[in-house]
Amino acid sequence: TRELLNDAAERRMAYLMEVVTGIRNVRSEFGVPPASRVQVWAVPQSREQALTLGDCPTTVTALSRAADCVIADEPPADKERWAAVSISGSEIYVDVGSALDLSTELARLEKKLMALEQDIARSEARLGNPGFTARAPQQVVEKESAMLKEYREEQGRLLERKRLLERLRSRDNAS
Repeated sequence: TRELLNDAAERRMAYLMEVVTGIRNVRSEFGVPPASRVQVWAVPQSREQALTLGDCPTTVTALSRAADCVIADEPPADKERWAAVSISGSEIYVDVGSALDLSTELARLEKKLMALEQDIARSEARLGNPGFTARAPQQVVEKESAMLKEYREEQGRLLERKRLLERLRSRDNAS
């Protein structure tokens, strides 16, 4: 029985660590200042996850710099304005818009996207050049292809982030 208790405690602690890390990652991706407190909304997948979050609300809020952590059965009604992360089947929503200067963050994202577009164009030009693909060593061509794939994935993530921030800005302008 002691071993079962230890296993359960380890599972609970690992889940809490994942939740805190997920919230911190969202904060970092969106450039939320460290001093800003954000609202967190958790939709646990299981009863055990709900109990774990319910037993340790101050741990989650303190370690993730959250103002509050709501534990619910359903996502927030306005979930499209929250950044979401899936953790062990649970959905964790973070209200990043309340902690950001949306215009500044959108300008920063736009600058990053422009740089990425240049990187993508450069990689596509190299890979589209028959002289490069015919003469360059295979590993160089593969490396360039891998970089192009990474650039496109990053572009997709940044575009998704930009869409969320634009929704937040249009919501703020409407209010």
